[in-house]
Amino acid sequence: MYNLKTITKKVPVFVYGTLKKGERAYNKLKGSKLIAMAELQPEYKLLNCGRYPALVKAKNGTNTVSGEIYEVAKDVLQELHDYEGVSNGLFYFDYLSLGEIQIVNQPQTNLTKMMLNRSLAFGYLCGNQYSNLPEIEHWSTDSLCSLAIH
Repeated sequence: MYNLKTITKKVPVFVYGTLKKGERAYNKLKGSKLIAMAELQPEYKLLNCGRYPALVKAKNGTNTVSGEIYEVAKDVLQELHDYEGVSNGLFYFDYLSLGEIQIVNQPQTNLTKMMLNRSLAFGYLCGNQYSNLPEIEHWSTDSLCSLAIH
């Protein structure tokens, strides 16, 4: 778990669900710059919690988790922590190991450049409370709507 108090500049944050572009909470990124599209290493899996997905560490993940990486300022990060329920223990903020990375805009901070060079970004993970939920390949509001129709 990473402590927000040690962050002083913009940092790379991997998003995979409601914070992605076009999803309901994208506006919470408040001017954060998209810097890359990426996939996580297979040590994670994405679970279907219904209205949102949960990313968990797993030895047996079967799908590649894809997402977007934004360079996020500390004040915006605090709001994201509130949204993700970090203080309530719903999610926690930590390093994620990246697989394939496609840079779309140059990062502004040296910290972001260094982390991406080491195939790292921050992200929100869920503890074991959702481990019994089904694994999914990806999550989107559109996929929820199609499930509701069937």
